This record gives sequence, structure tokens and C-alpha cells, in this order.
Amino acid sequence: MRKLKSKNRFYLGVDAGGTKTVGVVADGRREIKGQGYGGRANYHNVGLIETERSLFQAIISAIIQAKEKTGQESLKIEAACLGIAGLDTEKDKRILSEMVNQGRLKKIIGKKVSLVNDGLVGLRSGVEENYGLSLVAGTGANCYGINKNGEEAFAGDWGYLLGDQGGGYDMGLKILRAVMAAFDGRGEKTVLTDLVLSHSKLSAVPDLVDWVYKEKGRFERIVSLPSLIDKAVVKGDTLAKKLIREQARELALAVWAVVKRLRMEKEKFPLVFIGSLFNPKETLLRKTEREILRVAPKAYFVLPDRQPAEGAVRLALEIKGV
Repeated sequence: MRKLKSKNRFYLGVDAGGTKTVGVVADGRREIKGQGYGGRANYHNVGLIETERSLFQAIISAIIQAKEKTGQESLKIEAACLGIAGLDTEKDKRILSEMVNQGRLKKIIGKKVSLVNDGLVGLRSGVEENYGLSLVAGTGANCYGINKNGEEAFAGDWGYLLGDQGGGYDMGLKILRAVMAAFDGRGEKTVLTDLVLSHSKLSAVPDLVDWVYKEKGRFERIVSLPSLIDKAVVKGDTLAKKLIREQARELALAVWAVVKRLRMEKEKFPLVFIGSLFNPKETLLRKTEREILRVAPKAYFVLPDRQPAEGAVRLALEIKGV
């Protein structure tokens, strides 16, 4: 690949997810010059208007910051890569490409733009090569893989109604249902009851009904609950232990599906963990690793020290051959 000596060439990487959007502007040496944030960007969940708004907010704020940091009055984007949650099919790519290539987004990011699944930018945040798997567990959950032949496969990325098993929303609902079942006497008692009430600042379980069904902010409230699981596990709660085993199993099932589809069962490959639920100090990561090794014994695991948007910058640089 050719090297660009000029520091005044800039590249854009975007990680557009189910909870937030992150945009990063970097120079040819991959030094970050600007970073910006936007809202939710899975168009299946929030629609194209909100997705476009989130992308624009993240990108324009990253560019403004880069201008301030570099002292540039104007800043040209040489190439851009947008990793977008919910981009799983050719139809998705066509719809999102039309959105990006119209109006204000096209004006600020130029013509050399690649749109990819957010799993690919997650993978490239942990490894240099286009080979391996990424497993996302944040608001939603999905697995992306690409083999040495360049064949791609996905699993689990079908939104909070049809997929996302093992993700934050799915786990949050399971926690709430377990609390309600315990209150009714349909399920076992759990310390999650007290943890959820404390977290939601409520005094009684029936108050959760209004807390959950209140439309504004519902999604964010439910997604905030999985952080309580490890606290319950530390307290020895058997139900919490069961829920986290089920969650690890669901995530591993997505990995198994991708590994088998790409015929990688006997191969050595990197698997990059992405998302807020994969805290190295917490139980889910370790249990998920054990489940994955049952079907892919040569997989090795990567917890990246770069954010997914920086993986997108790598891909943008490759568009220009840098």
C-alpha cells in the first residue's frame, strides 16, 4: 500500500449502533483528530430520518473538532467508512446507500464512501486483517464473520423483536420478567428484585409497570438493567447465574452459526468481543468464551483497545490504498 506523507489528508470512520453513533476523523497515520457523537442509528428500529440525523450529528461534530485541533479552515474527507447496525441484506445496503448519497451527508463526506455492517468495523478495531469474527453484545447482539475466501456471514442481527438474543434489551426484559414472576409466586425469589427497585428508584414491584410501559425512554431504561446481573451473581443469586448462563449460550449460538456457515470449525481465527456487556471483569465474557470453544477450539479472543469507529477508519484508509 502506498503511504501518504501529508498530515492534511483526513479519513472518516463511523460506528452507528443501536444506542449511539460515534464518528472519528483521523489523518493518514491513523491519529485521531476529531470525535463526535450522535443517537441511535439502526433504521429498522428508529427509521431513516432518525438514522440520518444520528449520522450527521456524529460526523459533523467530529469534523468540527478536527478543524479546531488541526487549525484547518476547511477539511476534506478523502474516504469514509460507515459501519451501520441493521445493514444485513442487499436491500438494507440499497436503502442506506440512497440515504447517504442524498442531501447533506453526501456534501460533507464526499464520494469515496463504503457502507458495511457494524460487525466488520468491530472486527477491524481488534485485528489488522479482514479475517475472523466479531461478536457484539451491547444494546443488541449479533455475530459477523468473514473467512479467508472473503465470504461473509451474519447471525442474530434482526432487531429487538426478531433477534438480538443475548443483547442488553433482551437481557433487560428477562430480568424484569423474572422480577414479576418472583413477585407473583410464579418464579423463584431473586435479589434482582431489590436491585431493580433501587436502580429504578421505585419502592414496590407493581410500580415497575408504569416505569416500563411509559413510552418515552422505555428502550433506554430496559437496556440499563443488565448491569445489575453481576451484582446479583456476586450475592450468590441462583436465578441471576441461570440468566447469565442462558445469555452466554445465546451469544455462542450466534457464533456457532457463523462458524459453521463459513466452514471455520477447524481453523484458527480471531474473535473480537465488542460491546458494553463484555466487561473483562464480569462473568459473561468468561462463560461466552467457554461456550464458543466447544465448537471452535482454535478460536482466540481479542478485547480491542480501539473503539469500533477506529476500525472503520482502517477500512477508510484502505479505500485510498493507505
